[in-house]
Amino acid sequence: MNNAFLDRCAASFAASTQGIADTRARVSEMAMRAWQRPLQSDETVRLVSWVQQAITVSDAPETAWSALARVLLTSNEFLYVE
Repeated sequence: MNNAFLDRCAASFAASTQGIADTRARVSEMAMRAWQRPLQSDETVRLVSWVQQAITVSDAPETAWSALARVLLTSNEFLYVE
């Protein structure tokens, strides 16, 4: 799942939410778009924490947001219908 097409899709997905300044709101919006449901509180805490850590170690914040987009787009919840 780590190919150039997915990288471009993830970067575009992350860029489409770039106007949302609040980290929690941006994470929630990305998950809503990908999973078509609101995040549960524990999911929000974990994803916000993950993004904040990724931003601190990344050369550019958008790299962290693209990585979150890849996580959401390659999750079982996105790929499989129950």
